[in-house]
Amino acid sequence: MMRVRSKPEKRFLVTGATGFIGSHLAGALSEEGHSVCLLIRTLPTQSTTSDDRWNRIADWLRLSPAARARITVFAGDLDAPDLNLSADDARFLKANTEEIVHAAASTSFSERKRTEIFQTNIIGLGNLLSFMDGASCSRIHAISTAYVGGNPVAPCMEVFSPPHGCLNPYEESKHQAEILLREFCSRKGVRLFIYRPSIVYGNSRTGKTFRFNALYHPVRSIAYLRDLFMKDLLENSGNQARKMGISLDPTDHTLHMPIHFRKRQGTGVNLVPIEYCTDSILELMNAPGTDRIFHITNTKSTPLTDLVSFTGRLLKISGMVAEGVSAQQNPTSSALDHLFQRYMEPYQPYIEDTRVFDDSRAAQTLLPAGIHCPGFSYSIFEQCMTYAMKSNWGRTLGL
Repeated sequence: MMRVRSKPEKRFLVTGATGFIGSHLAGALSEEGHSVCLLIRTLPTQSTTSDDRWNRIADWLRLSPAARARITVFAGDLDAPDLNLSADDARFLKANTEEIVHAAASTSFSERKRTEIFQTNIIGLGNLLSFMDGASCSRIHAISTAYVGGNPVAPCMEVFSPPHGCLNPYEESKHQAEILLREFCSRKGVRLFIYRPSIVYGNSRTGKTFRFNALYHPVRSIAYLRDLFMKDLLENSGNQARKMGISLDPTDHTLHMPIHFRKRQGTGVNLVPIEYCTDSILELMNAPGTDRIFHITNTKSTPLTDLVSFTGRLLKISGMVAEGVSAQQNPTSSALDHLFQRYMEPYQPYIEDTRVFDDSRAAQTLLPAGIHCPGFSYSIFEQCMTYAMKSNWGRTLGL
């Protein structure tokens, strides 16, 4: 929804503005009338500048001319202790930053990328805090994740808590980042707001996104396998498809592709659209109190059975089922299941996740403001996946 600024203009420094959440927050803050400085790295392997990178995203966001005029891009790098800024730029940001929105993050789940993940999420954050030590900043708004460890039995509350078996280096690093932020802000007297979104997907009304991980990854994998085996059936002998138990219905061209998804009782996928995430954070930025943590989550998780049904309906695939298993079971899988699990491995823990998120603190501010998270329906799923496939999973966006 379009928000109307009711607060005086503020001066923000935003990191991660080329990322999905960070870009939307930077654009929304500037549309509200705030002055926004962006710290954007110039990629050494590309000829595009930091300004070029932002302008492409601003075009994609369709920011108004007035909003774009309120944004200033600074070429910098969180990997460097001094953020790799010029002396003049460093002085300006230290003197003129009232509030920081820290959205820069590596969102990879891969154990192989542990060093890279911690470089961005911990060392990069440490460099930012060291740079701003003694500056004029009075508030830090940090984007974390609802999956910071959380107890798999009791509801995950909007509080600082010890980790309970982090699933991957990403969760582990975000939990450590919260500790680092809390220590810095407590020592410096800076107000800290931490926002913990669950799984964020594209705009629920338009389907627009430029990140195609999480919710999109399994659907993209299934679409790839569908096209692969369809080609085998139509252009080759079809032997590989038949070995996998795959066949094509000659009447309606539905592809029978028997894939079995594992699910555990009481699990579901907690999904929030980007516009709800953005509107929620902007509304919560002015909530009273200090050291506030807010869950940006959906009160109703989407069952895996729904997601499997939605995917089959959209892609015209039959035979996909979500089978309930206990924690002790290790069901026998087919060759096709083994193939699909290779694609699904990073996200399987979230499909089987039992965590429940309490968002009562966030709701105290969001509900009176009329900000509600939509339920995840087939129409939303279709809108999002149609946009994804039309853009060739982002390849044609030019971002």
